[in-house]
Amino acid sequence: MAAPRAQADGFNDHGTVNDGAVRAASSGAEPQAHEILPHLLVCMEQGVVIVGQDDRLVLCNARAAEVLGWPTHIKPTDHDRRELDARETAIGLQRAGARRHVSRHPLPDGAELRLYSDPDWLRRPVDRDMLDAGDGDSLFRNSVIGVYRSSLDGTQVRANPALVRLNGLESEEELIAMVHDIGNEWYVDPGRREAFKRLMEAHGEVTDFVSEVITTGTRRRIWVSENAWVVRDTDGDPAFYEGTVVEASQRIRDEARNAHLARHDGLTGLANRTHFHEQLRGALQAHALGRDHADGIALVCVDLDRFKDVNDTFGHEAGDALLQAIGARLGAAAGGRDCAGRLGGDEFALIFERVADSEALAQRLDTLIAALRAPLSLAGREYHPSVSIGAAIGPRDGAEADDLYRSADAALYAVKGEGRDAWRIFDGDLRRQALRQRSLARALEGLLGERGRDAGASATLPAPLKLAYTPFIATGDGRHSGFAVTPVWPHPEGEVAGRDLFAVAEASNLVGNLFDRMLGEVIAMRHRLVAAGHEPGLFSLPVSAALLRDPQRPSGIEATLREAGILPVHFELALPEQALHDRSADTIRDALGYLSEAGMRVALEDFGSGHASLTQLRRFPVDLVRMGAPLIAAIDRPGAEADLPQTILALARGFGLQGAASGVVRQSQFDQLARWGCHYVLGDLVSPRLERDGAVIAYLAARAALIGNADAFLV
Repeated sequence: MAAPRAQADGFNDHGTVNDGAVRAASSGAEPQAHEILPHLLVCMEQGVVIVGQDDRLVLCNARAAEVLGWPTHIKPTDHDRRELDARETAIGLQRAGARRHVSRHPLPDGAELRLYSDPDWLRRPVDRDMLDAGDGDSLFRNSVIGVYRSSLDGTQVRANPALVRLNGLESEEELIAMVHDIGNEWYVDPGRREAFKRLMEAHGEVTDFVSEVITTGTRRRIWVSENAWVVRDTDGDPAFYEGTVVEASQRIRDEARNAHLARHDGLTGLANRTHFHEQLRGALQAHALGRDHADGIALVCVDLDRFKDVNDTFGHEAGDALLQAIGARLGAAAGGRDCAGRLGGDEFALIFERVADSEALAQRLDTLIAALRAPLSLAGREYHPSVSIGAAIGPRDGAEADDLYRSADAALYAVKGEGRDAWRIFDGDLRRQALRQRSLARALEGLLGERGRDAGASATLPAPLKLAYTPFIATGDGRHSGFAVTPVWPHPEGEVAGRDLFAVAEASNLVGNLFDRMLGEVIAMRHRLVAAGHEPGLFSLPVSAALLRDPQRPSGIEATLREAGILPVHFELALPEQALHDRSADTIRDALGYLSEAGMRVALEDFGSGHASLTQLRRFPVDLVRMGAPLIAAIDRPGAEADLPQTILALARGFGLQGAASGVVRQSQFDQLARWGCHYVLGDLVSPRLERDGAVIAYLAARAALIGNADAFLV
């Protein structure tokens, strides 16, 4: 849209209509050539605003100013699209049931036309002979949008040059001669004319009446928007219809594209989380209503394994290419009837309809995982994707979408816990585990009190929850080095401890509450031991990815220790190795970095279980890697696994890290680990876990005596 013309074109320097043009319009005098456009704006029953390509207002007639509550003589260029949108929202133009309306029409050069209407303007009995020859003819001829008059029965009576051109014809007479039944000859859907007439009868107007039409001359199918009103005779009876027409094809295309983008993932083209959830709900509802009742609905959750490594190693462009490739393979697996979606990040999902049973689903999952594992080229190198898949069948494993998600997630979680790169279907064992998990979560919530509330340093663990302390010693001299702290819940159905208890707390959003109480207990224990003349060494507290996602957690831990008068160097945070692949890994890294800078030691637990990689060790502020009991047990068994701890300890040294081992139960294991350069060990060979102050104090005294007697020193 070109910039506003000068005053000679009928506008003053404010971009509104000159007084001379207003007087000409109101007096009935024939407008001069330079007053045609202002005359059009003054006489129109609608408000008109034109927004230029630069988002500044170009034109605003008096009707529009009235609607918007702006002064009549505004300077449009002092306002922009953002102010206009805000004003429309403030006065409720878009609110359902609002009397005044606005319709928007993009113009070919990137500008935008907005038309404002009010039914009160259009219902007044008016003699509209202005469209005949005379002073109004210039308005009719020179309008930049289509203007028409039609009879009540659907005959074209008048059409201005803009409407004639829209239809691909040369003259008004030619158009009128060709149109005798607008309902059947203009609209693609003949029922639109009846809808048009019903609105006219009910409201006396139509606003932004959008329809697909066939142009009379060129026979093109286009979309148009009509604003029309009933013209009444002097007795107040309907005489004919008048209206304006603008092409809306680009607008419809834009709306369709925006609707698609709102429901589909921009990178892969698959359904996004919202649309996928709608599809799943719809499939379950259709099944409940009896359609496809013999078969089930399978929800398949798919996670890319170690996707963050791809971004870190090959770059984000390669990561996007991998997501697109996996999305294409999932889309092919879904076919026409089923639905594939990207739920976010490296999370995908599929809906398989008409799944007879677990055996039929297993066959489809075999085919799916083989297709997803197929190698592809990534950053010029061959890459073999690895995926973890969890599936559930509705309504067997959940009649509602959320329940089915939980079941599929439980199966996916089980796959990840068993090493990834596999699939699993939710079954009876997982169902029993899930039910127990929910039962434990409810009971834990009752024990810890208010959900998510920070307990603070002074809080303690409520009975029967307690802490156990497992000592660890240095292999070099056998001296006591610290305690690994384990939360324990002696539940009637079986003990829940350590990471299992953390998982229950996370399921009920109580992990922060649990950790705060643990920290308070450990602080109190340290004070008691120091007061009794003992040096307890480091306290190694378990933390989880969910805990460290809280951005306030690092500063909260530091503040708690400072208030208790304890230096952070007396504490170690032990993180499970798989947390380094968490989707919030950057947040976790920053949290650990903050606490490491404060003086805390950071340890990776169960190192060597196959989750971490060299990339993570470089990126995270890790001080120590601790191997788990299964790895240590292999030392005494012949085979390749027996030497794996030696390889891990050598790797740790290469990265400047210390090595530790848990689950040491035999002297031979201790001796071998010491030869390989392991720094710390814990396990029954050193001491079982200790749950009472007296047992902890007795251990420290015995260890000190043992170290004092060199001849008695064994470990």
